[in-house]
Amino acid sequence: MTTRDSLDENLQQQLLAGPFSSRSAMFVGALNSLLISWTCAFLHPTPLFLGWMILDTLIWLTRLVLLHCIQLMDGLAPPWLSEVSLVLGLLWTAILGVGTAACVLSGDGVLQVLGCTSAVAMNGAITMRNQGIPRYAFLQILLTDVPMKLATLFQPEPMLRLFLLQAPLYLTANWILLDRLNRTLVRALTAELDSRWHATHDSLTGLYNRAGILALLEGALHRPRSGSGRVAVFYIDLDDFKGVNDVQGHAAGDRLLQTCGEVLTLSVRQSDFAGRLGGDEFLLVVQDATENGAQDLARRILGRLVPQGTSVSIGIALQRTTEDSPALLARADQALYTAKLAGKGGFSLADARASAAG
Repeated sequence: MTTRDSLDENLQQQLLAGPFSSRSAMFVGALNSLLISWTCAFLHPTPLFLGWMILDTLIWLTRLVLLHCIQLMDGLAPPWLSEVSLVLGLLWTAILGVGTAACVLSGDGVLQVLGCTSAVAMNGAITMRNQGIPRYAFLQILLTDVPMKLATLFQPEPMLRLFLLQAPLYLTANWILLDRLNRTLVRALTAELDSRWHATHDSLTGLYNRAGILALLEGALHRPRSGSGRVAVFYIDLDDFKGVNDVQGHAAGDRLLQTCGEVLTLSVRQSDFAGRLGGDEFLLVVQDATENGAQDLARRILGRLVPQGTSVSIGIALQRTTEDSPALLARADQALYTAKLAGKGGFSLADARASAAG
């Protein structure tokens, strides 16, 4: 079953997936980072710059391999792969910060310009790429920026001290930008998920709507099965619903529909689906069902509705070999008609010799 409550979980998953959704952005970032570290090592082959080049290369190779594995698994990757990748991202920014500080301390004007401009560009890319996880992105910016700013304290050129004075404004501006980008992204994703939810769900009961439940039925009928279980369809109709609306008002009718929806939600398994076809008609799609299991489920539903002062009639049909959804629904509808003729608050199994009372 999919409910409105799952929107928050889906939103969190999309926000966390953001850093792993763009391979091209990773390639550009890797190219820029490797170009700077290798250039510094070539111009100044000191142990510090050589170590930066080696570590930068190893980290980026590992991150790109992890990204490739995560995308190949298409949402089925174990969480630890993403966690390792995020940790490597922090390690990379820390090393970038140290390398940039080394550029400032080298006294080489070329390295100072290359290192500082590269770090600023990287921070811009970090902000855009990781806007879904702003605290993580800001930590990366701190690891990149603070070592460079502190290194200016050890330089004789007073103009470099402006970097240090500018640091609070720079970091504040980055946080404000990250926060606003994140809010905009959250609103956009929430609207998209909400739109998808309304396209397939009934806003009154929270169950699948007609389009949603029929699409799920089609998928269930075409899914390969093992064992003797079959797809069962429960066609459910509230008894005397029109009278409730006419006598007690539509608000009472809405509460009755919501009660029925809650009972159906509690009655089915996670692998099954409950939907509202419209009006006072509901549909259950039960997978791997047997005749005895379907009848037991019908009795449970009827038993749970009695204390709520609600009565329904249920028609049940189990899929025949190669039977399509219209034929299956037609048999369930006919079984519902049989249950109605037999009296209120009962169920009927299609092709069964007798109806059963609730």
